[in-house]
Amino acid sequence: MLSTGKHTQVDHIPLTWCSIIPKTVIITIRVPRRVKEELEKLGIDYTREIEDYLLRRIREERARRVAEEMDRSSREIGRVDGNLAAEYTREDRDKL
Repeated sequence: MLSTGKHTQVDHIPLTWCSIIPKTVIITIRVPRRVKEELEKLGIDYTREIEDYLLRRIREERARRVAEEMDRSSREIGRVDGNLAAEYTREDRDKL
């Protein structure tokens, strides 16, 4: 990353500082002092760990909700008789 005055160049794409500084908020948690001391002693980047965990939980929850919606839609549609894939394939072949 090259700095050129008020712009930064990444892979030859100039960016203003405000476009590369992520918008963040502070989430505060309380843990026992010994937990924080142990994390620091072991060199664990707890900020990164917590952020990774939260992002993983977001992906999991979104996936769960999509699966739930698919199940609901599937129940509403019900079972389709026959082999639609084969029927559509025959239709397409007949058009040729």
